[in-house]
Amino acid sequence: MKKEKFSTKKLEYLKKSDCFICKGQIRKEDTIFENKEFIAFLDIFPPTKGYAIVAPKKHFEDITEIPEKELQKTMLLVKKVAKAIKAAYSPRRICLAQTGGLVSHFHFHVIPMYSKDWNTSENFKRVFFKEEILKFSQAKLKKIAGKIRKNLKLKKTGSK
Repeated sequence: MKKEKFSTKKLEYLKKSDCFICKGQIRKEDTIFENKEFIAFLDIFPPTKGYAIVAPKKHFEDITEIPEKELQKTMLLVKKVAKAIKAAYSPRRICLAQTGGLVSHFHFHVIPMYSKDWNTSENFKRVFFKEEILKFSQAKLKKIAGKIRKNLKLKKTGSK
């Protein structure tokens, strides 16, 4: 694993017609959980090990569009994924972000914060704003997702 300087300026806004979540373009090896309604997967630009995304499969532009029942189910899955990441990798704490800024599909970022990421405001900002990302091999990403999956306490109802 190596670190690389990163800028979100490299990223472009994805409109609904280009939505990789709607199109099901998430690599299976990066998938932590999937059923008919939701998907949880490793972020492709992670600033920390285990950084994940949780999203309903149905497209909602932002929080104002998602019905309460789906929002509640999303939050329950976010919590279970956060607990699985904590059990798998022992971060000091888990932070959440729900931005919807570049990807126009409602989703949560589940951000493991390790002691080294939490000890100063500069380190926190570096992680939270993805100023530096980790580059993992495909084999390592598969191991990370597998370890989180193993710790996920969930019934896979309606699995694909």
